[in-house]
Amino acid sequence: MIIHLFTRIGPISMKFLHFYKANFDINSCIFVFRQHKPSENILSGLDDLRIIFIPDFPSFIKVLHPYLFRANHIYFHYFSTGPVLLYWLIMYNLMRKTTWIVWGYDLLWGFSKSKRTKEKIFESIRRILIRRMHSFFVFIDGDWELLQRRYRPKGKRYYVFYPLPAGGDNNDVPYYNKDGVFRILTGNSAWDANKHNEIFDILSKYASEDLQLLCPLSYGGDDDYIKRVIAHGNDIFDEKFIPLLDLMPPEQYSDLLKRVSVVILNYDVQAGLGNVLGMLNLGKKVYMRVETTPYKFLKDKGFYVFNTESIRNMTFSEFISFEAEKQTQNKSLFNKHFSNDACVEMWRNALQ
Repeated sequence: MIIHLFTRIGPISMKFLHFYKANFDINSCIFVFRQHKPSENILSGLDDLRIIFIPDFPSFIKVLHPYLFRANHIYFHYFSTGPVLLYWLIMYNLMRKTTWIVWGYDLLWGFSKSKRTKEKIFESIRRILIRRMHSFFVFIDGDWELLQRRYRPKGKRYYVFYPLPAGGDNNDVPYYNKDGVFRILTGNSAWDANKHNEIFDILSKYASEDLQLLCPLSYGGDDDYIKRVIAHGNDIFDEKFIPLLDLMPPEQYSDLLKRVSVVILNYDVQAGLGNVLGMLNLGKKVYMRVETTPYKFLKDKGFYVFNTESIRNMTFSEFISFEAEKQTQNKSLFNKHFSNDACVEMWRNALQ
C-alpha cells in the first residue's frame, strides 16, 4: 500500500492525480487530503482513485492511522509545520518509510526568524523527523542545499518535478490574445507569500491600459487575507481586477492560463515552479523575484525570465513586450528538460 498525503486540493494536486492515474499503478494507492470533500465536479475523471478526505485531527486518528502502519511507503506532498508533527514524533518509526516531496513553503518555513515559542518547538520536532526520512524528491539544487544546511538529512535525494498544471503539452498558443486585451496573472494561490498587494501597487501605473488582472485565490490562504487582496485589487483596477475564487478542473484552469499574456510570481520563496514552466512553454512573459531559487535555476538553464522589481521602471509596452526569438528559446529549453515524458521518467525512477 502506498499513501500520498496532501493538504488541500488545488490545480497542482489535481493535475498530479490525473498524471498519476495515467502513468502508474493506482490500485495500491490511497490519496489523502486534509480537508472536507469538495464538489464532485472537481473530482471528475477520478472515480477510480481511492481518495480520502480528513477535515480534522480526530478523523486523522480514526481513519488514517490504521493505514499508515500497513503502508509500504508514505509520500508527503507537504510536510507539516503544525500540531500534527506531535503525532509523527510519537510514531517516529513510521518516518523510515516516508519521502518528502519538497516544493517550497514547507521548506522555507524553517528559515523564518519570526517564530513564536510554539512554532520553535514544531521546528525542533521537524529537525528530528526529517533526519529520519527515507528519501527526498527535490528538483532544484538550491532547495536541496537549503535543506541540507538546515536539517542535515540522511535520506537519498531524487530529481523529480511535478507534472505541470498547464502548458506542458501545447507549443502553438499565440502570445497575444486576439481580442487585444492583455491578461496578467498575479500569483497562483491565496497564500500570503504571493505578496499580491505589493504587485498591485507596482502595476497601478498601468491601471488605465487595456488589461485584465487575473488573481487565483481559490486555495492556500485565509479569508481575511483574501478579503484584503480583493479590496486592494478593486480599489486600483476596478472591473479590470478579476479574483478567481472557485477551484477549477484542470482543463478549465489550463484554458485560462493559455489566454494570459504575462505572469507575475512575487514569491520570495520557491513556489509556483510548475506554473512558471508551463507558461514559459506557452510563450508567456514571466516575472519572478531574483532572490528565489527557481529564478537562479531557470536563468542557469538559459531561460528568459524577468526581475519583478524591474517593472517599476518599465513603460507598459516594455512590460508586455516579449520577442519571438526569446519565446522560441524558452519553448526549446522546456522540451529539452521538462517535457511530460521527462516528468514520467523521473517519477518512475524515483518510485522504484
